[in-house]
Amino acid sequence: MSEQNMGPAELLARVDALPFGPTGRALLDEALELVREAGDEETEYRVRMRLVAFAEMGGDVDGVLQNFAWCVTHNESDPQRFPTVVDDCDLLWYYKWIPATLATNPAFRLADVSDALADMEQRYRREGVGLSGVYQARFSQAYRTGDLDMAEEYRQLLTMTQRDEYSHCEACERAELVDYYLERGDEARALEYYDEILAGQFSCGEEPESVMASVLVPLLHAGRDDDALFAHRAGYRMAKENDALLPVVAAHIEFCALTGNLSRALTLLERHLSQLGHDALDVGGHFGVLTHLLTALRIIAAAGHGSLTVRGSDDPRLVPVLGEHSGPYTVDQLAEVAEATADRIATAFDRRNDNGRFHARLDLARVRVGQGRDLPFGIQVPPAAPQPAAQPQDAAGWADLVAWRLIDGDLAAADRALRAAFALDPEPADRLYLWQLACELHTIAADAGALDDESLDLSRMARSADIAHTVAMRVAAYEALGLPVEAAFERAYGHLALGGPDEDKAEEIGRILETESESTETGRGRARLLLAQARNFRARSGDRSLDDATRGQMESMAYEFYRTARLVAAAAGDADVVRTALTGAAWLVPIDADEGRTQLELLDALAQAGPRGPQIYDLVYLRAVAAAEIDGDAEAAARLAGQAADVALAHRGLLPLHQVTGLRARLLFSLDRGPQVAAALHVFNASAREAGQPADSQMVVWEAESLLGAGMAEDALDLLSDLADGLEADESTLPGETALSQYWLGVAANACEYYQAAYTAWLRSLLVSQAASEQAPEHQDAQFAISFGVKSGRQLMDLALRAEEEAEARRFAAQVLELAARSADTTLLVAAKRHVGRVLGELGDEAGLELLRTALEDSQEAGLHPWYIADARDTYGRTLLRLGHTDEAVPQLLQAADGYLGTGDEENAAYAEYAAAQALIAADQLEDAANVLSGALDKVVGVPGPARTAIATVYAGVLATLGRNVEAGRIRAYIDVDEPMEEA
Repeated sequence: MSEQNMGPAELLARVDALPFGPTGRALLDEALELVREAGDEETEYRVRMRLVAFAEMGGDVDGVLQNFAWCVTHNESDPQRFPTVVDDCDLLWYYKWIPATLATNPAFRLADVSDALADMEQRYRREGVGLSGVYQARFSQAYRTGDLDMAEEYRQLLTMTQRDEYSHCEACERAELVDYYLERGDEARALEYYDEILAGQFSCGEEPESVMASVLVPLLHAGRDDDALFAHRAGYRMAKENDALLPVVAAHIEFCALTGNLSRALTLLERHLSQLGHDALDVGGHFGVLTHLLTALRIIAAAGHGSLTVRGSDDPRLVPVLGEHSGPYTVDQLAEVAEATADRIATAFDRRNDNGRFHARLDLARVRVGQGRDLPFGIQVPPAAPQPAAQPQDAAGWADLVAWRLIDGDLAAADRALRAAFALDPEPADRLYLWQLACELHTIAADAGALDDESLDLSRMARSADIAHTVAMRVAAYEALGLPVEAAFERAYGHLALGGPDEDKAEEIGRILETESESTETGRGRARLLLAQARNFRARSGDRSLDDATRGQMESMAYEFYRTARLVAAAAGDADVVRTALTGAAWLVPIDADEGRTQLELLDALAQAGPRGPQIYDLVYLRAVAAAEIDGDAEAAARLAGQAADVALAHRGLLPLHQVTGLRARLLFSLDRGPQVAAALHVFNASAREAGQPADSQMVVWEAESLLGAGMAEDALDLLSDLADGLEADESTLPGETALSQYWLGVAANACEYYQAAYTAWLRSLLVSQAASEQAPEHQDAQFAISFGVKSGRQLMDLALRAEEEAEARRFAAQVLELAARSADTTLLVAAKRHVGRVLGELGDEAGLELLRTALEDSQEAGLHPWYIADARDTYGRTLLRLGHTDEAVPQLLQAADGYLGTGDEENAAYAEYAAAQALIAADQLEDAANVLSGALDKVVGVPGPARTAIATVYAGVLATLGRNVEAGRIRAYIDVDEPMEEA
């Protein structure tokens, strides 16, 4: 049954199966509308009782107060129809929330809060329940409004009051004591209660995430840096999706700034800022957010980033809190308005409370600006936001900007730059190039169907710059330059050189070139350039009718036309064609042609020709490729790739940045610079976000993989959590993207030892891939999803095995095999059989052996890499050994060792022999074991480490048992005493 067709009872059942959040709240709103239309007050009561809780947990003051008042009125009028407790919703418990809810807005007088507390106490006494909840509410109201003496009286009263069913839970009780002692300035006492929460693993609806935010700064003051980082990582992750906990999130933003992690601080601020206006009545919450953000913004500004634009700060939802503002704020501007707004709120609260506690909190936020200290974590990059690029000063500069924007397909920006260039009344030579760009813009817009799109701010020039119009403008430019022959050629044949590559045009140009008398050198150069571009475009198109040989021929033809175009244009002095032809030729020439000399000569010539616009990127990028492929200098190549990335960044060219980031990341990885790999990928992903582009799942996952490889699992988990959330919210997300992101989210959670989160993520990946495989298994994305679903299923099997949940392990094993069978990838199916076979073997199930035997045969039949076959045989041998088939296991393990050795993997060969020797020892075949161990040790004798230690230790023991003590003594010299023993 769809939710649209559910009745109130079904909707309530659905809500009760959900955690607090927007989904459940929406269902309750729907149920409320239905029961009000039906006039069913009893069910309306049940709905509103739930709404009180959802509003409280979702940060909706108005929702809490309205629904609570309705429920109280009906309960008191007819407690039989509207009981105090219904469906596990308890009206007496809700009384505890009302005083704090009123206190959070200075429009409610202290008398209103006191009346709510009096009503609560009166109701509790009338119902005959304990008063612990009442005293707790009075304690909370007293310290939060600044009456610390009164708060202390109630704290002491609570210590003498017996706990009852309306007492705070263990987590909330201690969390309030943490906040109380922090308000008194006693950080040491506050941390004692915080430690009790963690030690007791106490939790509640908003705990421990709320208290984790409270103690971030005290933990830093106490020098407990690791604990502070844990509180930040875990606490932010738990709080980030809850609008009601925005003050908690803001404390994490402040923490990032205080510890010098400014990029993360700004990123989180931009991500969450729009939530500030989600609850207009929660003015106290606004104050808490603004004071934390004030500290963070002042620190970011003090580091020299005050002029950065804060993305999302022009969100209209902020106006009710911050007031009107034209456009987005800079960091400096947002700090000013945050301080002014916080000061105004503090004045209102202090006037109501008749003290100065709120201004004292604001002053403390100002003081904290100077109290930070560096505690770097995660990827360290400077804060960045899209800043206006330096405005070009001449027509040539504007023309280059047009070229950059055309690469990224930003037609409106290209058009604005084009208009700016023509507004400078450019010289005729510049007009030639600009009209060519105008025609390219018109052609791209026409192909995209954008010429009639009024939402695009395209000028009449761009909309009308068709080929005929552009030719006329270029003819006029040639005539103004005093070049009548070129003008005549342009008039006759210019239409062939504009509007993009085309086979028909290419054939006509070819005929013109056969009659040299009909063209000038300038025309011949441009004609050859078009022929090169036409052939190159066709070769690189998605035309499936072209085989690899035909594509290669076309690329060779294109290269030859580029080469001759350069020569002819150079003789004619046509610098634009020379630069373009050199760039095209450099992209096409085989990197190893003439041992790389041709490529290097082309790049040197391009540098001398003075590349412009995107050609500068092309030059530096191709130099990086040449350094890696021709010179074999990864260090120089990585440096050049970094320079190319800087060029792309400076011009906000996302497509080139994507390309060079891939090259740079691979180079840095080869240099074993994991954190730098992650940083390079982070720059691209952040740039894409800044440009408003959807996340590139594979690039984000690559960044996360790099973080995991660098030992930064928490950072990877944060990144992947954000990716997964974004993909879940996007209806266009493909199953493959979800399966990919959830698999790696599980890997990161597992690395952080968050096993339940890992289980949830891997299960989601598996389920999504199963659904995709059932709907369209032949689809490319379904195959992609299957690959990660199988990987996730394998991880779930291992989790179940570790938890000694045999039934679960077997269930996932069956699902993995079924899913892998739908894959077109033989390797994936073989890997699934191996993994399932190994797991079944660990469960003592002989069926695992048949799977492993089949996997080994399949890998051989498929011609997989010899190392993979050796590894499959090794797994088979070890499982035989585990199940007691020693006679069969030993030859398999020795054969696996030979296979490893054949691929140059001496360490795994030694381990396979070590396992075989252990089996021989167990069978009391010591001489044979000694011979095998001798060969194993020979393979690792020159490599100190756990393998050598394990083998030498067992080998020496065998020799000693055989009475060969001198040899045993010699072998013991290879035991590294600091290395742990490893199992076979």
